[in-house]
Amino acid sequence: MQTSESKFTGLDVDIINYIREARNTIAKQLLHDQTLKVYLAERHNLSDVSLVKLEFIKRALQQLLIAPVDLEHYGRLFLEMKKSGVPFLLENNEPLFYSDIETAIKNYVY
Repeated sequence: MQTSESKFTGLDVDIINYIREARNTIAKQLLHDQTLKVYLAERHNLSDVSLVKLEFIKRALQQLLIAPVDLEHYGRLFLEMKKSGVPFLLENNEPLFYSDIETAIKNYVY
């Protein structure tokens, strides 16, 4: 997960944009059929997913790309970044981002 730390100023809007960029990087990776199939097989034990279901999941991921950052969900990370004034390594917070992905696609995998 690569984001540009050079744009990070510690302002609220920059923190939110930084979080959105990290979340969207993961979502964009999952928009590729093969990557999404591997993710669903590993995470949900779904090895044979129909093309229709894949399209619905990809549509949910595309909606996530334009959705605002849920500050309640990312509140802890937001406050830590604001307090420190520097972006945290987002790799340490990947479960938080994948949780957001799971919320977006839950209707199609459960």
